[in-house]
Amino acid sequence: MEKLKTFFWFHKDADYLSDSLLAVMRTPNGAEYMKTKDINKLFDKRNYTVKAISQNMLYKHNNSTFNLLLKFVENIHKFGYTVTKDEYIRNKRLDIMKAIQIIEKYRILYINKQQKLDFSMDFESMRLD
Repeated sequence: MEKLKTFFWFHKDADYLSDSLLAVMRTPNGAEYMKTKDINKLFDKRNYTVKAISQNMLYKHNNSTFNLLLKFVENIHKFGYTVTKDEYIRNKRLDIMKAIQIIEKYRILYINKQQKLDFSMDFESMRLD
C-alpha cells in the first residue's frame, strides 16, 4: 500500500485513495463495475458490489467522502490514471498550476534570450576568405 500511495502524491487523501483502489481491485467484479458505472449517479451502499467494496476498505468513511474517493477511482478505470491526475491538478491544486505557469514563463523568457543572442552574433568576422 505504501508503494501505491506514492502514485497519489498530488491528492490530499493519498492513503484513503490507494486503499479505495485496492478495495475495488480485491472485490470480485469491482473494476468492471467501475468501468460501466453511470458517471452521474452516486455510489449507493445498498448495491451488492458497492457494499463488497466498502467491506474491503481498511478505512470507513461517511457517504460523501466514500463517494468522492470512489468517483476518483471510477475516473481512473474509465479514463486512465494520467488523465485523472491532470484533471485533479487542474481543478483542485491551483498551487501546482501556478508553479507550472511560473516555470513556463521563465522558460519562454530563457528561450527568447537565447534566440536574441544567436541573432546578435557577428558572423562577418568568422569568414575564411
